[in-house]
Amino acid sequence: MVHVGEMGEVWIKTPAATTGYWGRPDLNKRLFDHQGFFNSGDVGFVDDDGYLYLRGRAGDLINYRGKKFSAAELEDVLQTHPAVQEAAVVSKPHVSDTQHPIAFVVSKLGTVVTEQQILDFVDERVEDYKRLRGGVRFLDVLPRTIIGKVVRKTLRDYSLQ
Repeated sequence: MVHVGEMGEVWIKTPAATTGYWGRPDLNKRLFDHQGFFNSGDVGFVDDDGYLYLRGRAGDLINYRGKKFSAAELEDVLQTHPAVQEAAVVSKPHVSDTQHPIAFVVSKLGTVVTEQQILDFVDERVEDYKRLRGGVRFLDVLPRTIIGKVVRKTLRDYSLQ
């Protein structure tokens, strides 16, 4: 249970939701708690009016020294930079800090922006633990699936190169 406005995993229990997977006790044990709540795999928060806002997938959370936050938070900040066409953030393993966020940025056509300019822009807008300590890499295009979703696994692989 988290407080209003605090990020957390989304668990669902409604009459319309499935009560389990037929023939898959392994999935049922992993995805359902003892009260029948289903772990959606999503991360979000509830506002003061009770509205739920989804912010990404639990697997996309970044863990910096025990503080977890959504990659989507940094992507939202990056999207406000005037030279950024699109951006995606993933975690990069780190020996002492657990993970560092790294940004993959596609610049708008005709603009020139440096890694340091992006880093400074983000640093001015986020808490210290959310800084892009993994750096910024520029790509011509973000890797996507056939339906247009960013392939974060590919970006994580790029981050290790």
